[in-house]
Amino acid sequence: MDGAAPGVVPTGTGACEPGRSAPAGAERLTFEFGGLDRDYELSVPPEYDGTRPAPLVLSLHGFTSSIEQQDQASDLPRAAGERGYVVVTPLGEEISAEVGGSVLTGPFFNVTPWLGTQQEPGFAVQDDLGFVTSLLDHVKTRLCIDAAREYVTGISNGAGLTMALVCERDELFAAAAPVAGITMNVVCPAKRATPLVALHGTADSAVPYGGGNLLGLPISIPPVEKRVTDHATLGGCDPEPAQDRPGADIRHSVWKCPPGQAVELYTVEGGGHTWFGASTRHGGQPMAGDTSSIDATEVMLDFFDEHRLS
Repeated sequence: MDGAAPGVVPTGTGACEPGRSAPAGAERLTFEFGGLDRDYELSVPPEYDGTRPAPLVLSLHGFTSSIEQQDQASDLPRAAGERGYVVVTPLGEEISAEVGGSVLTGPFFNVTPWLGTQQEPGFAVQDDLGFVTSLLDHVKTRLCIDAAREYVTGISNGAGLTMALVCERDELFAAAAPVAGITMNVVCPAKRATPLVALHGTADSAVPYGGGNLLGLPISIPPVEKRVTDHATLGGCDPEPAQDRPGADIRHSVWKCPPGQAVELYTVEGGGHTWFGASTRHGGQPMAGDTSSIDATEVMLDFFDEHRLS
């Protein structure tokens, strides 16, 4: 297959030969990287047959969260699986860090607002950019994956890693969807602007929508709208977006972009640091900071469905 890794279908080709069969459903696995056995979950959609190339979503949790919590909040294994997507959900390495006067302990993806990796006491020093890209390469040796339809999303710390991947591995993903976590305080150095749909709440106290201190730490980040506008500028889009209201508490900004580019921002007015729609997905009342106007998962999957690498 023109030098592609086994199981990977180059853009414009048909079936995988030989096929890469796998049972449908979620499986917890480990992958060795950097001398560590790293945990991840591989969710295979019901219609996967091992020969037809499947799209893939990389799903990244927030700090102190877990694979199970990311699955529950996003519902991606089910929702993306129904559309034929393979979902890969890795687990960060556990750290302890002082945040807002309290010590928090839990899984963490090693990425900073400067897009590099932490090298400070108390923080894991592993290369998580290298980990997740190597993990995807590994998955693509096991399954028949469409190389033109790989996507990434994450919340909070996972959204920070999403943006680091978009900026540092700009050739890899067809589209990206950061939720509550555009934390960069540097301009993205990418040559290609990956199509992007971002979702963020105006009442997010951890990653302030209007800019300010990240997690209450002395780390200043710019407003979300500025960073999304910067990404639109990188893609050659118009500087001012058009706006519409898909819900009373939702402001949807869409930048006019050249063919192959797309940038959108869903601003949830009064929205907090959460995966939007998670608490109302099954008919419940929205929890504080959530909304019943949109479901972040359906928004991003609709966006992913529209984009592929050329």
